[in-house]
Amino acid sequence: MEESRGYVLLVDDDKDFAKVVRLYLEKSGMEVAVALSGKKALKAFDARKPDVMILDVNVPKMDGMEVCSAVRAKMGTQHLPIIALTAFHSPEKKKQMMEVGADVYLTKPMDLKKLVAQVEQLIGGSK
Repeated sequence: MEESRGYVLLVDDDKDFAKVVRLYLEKSGMEVAVALSGKKALKAFDARKPDVMILDVNVPKMDGMEVCSAVRAKMGTQHLPIIALTAFHSPEKKKQMMEVGADVYLTKPMDLKKLVAQVEQLIGGSK
């Protein structure tokens, strides 16, 4: 079996969207874990540190800003790339996510091939 090209934690409460993104990332050779809520994201994060986190801004039980802040508060996470993913086309929301530690802010819908390329670039830079 071929070695994984990186481990991605995908946090999104839209199961169908998460399934499609997961398939794209896995086809590129990445290992992907999916969390459907903010609290589940933190549990998954604590269980295994990802190479990249893709974080929907609007997830239940802890929104993306809270998750991002909590992850950034943990020791050794300053170099973890976090991609904020959202349907919000708001400059204010983007500013808020970047202030709490997101590295990239992408709006839905997006070209999934570009998302995969962005993840690959971030993994390449973090290893």
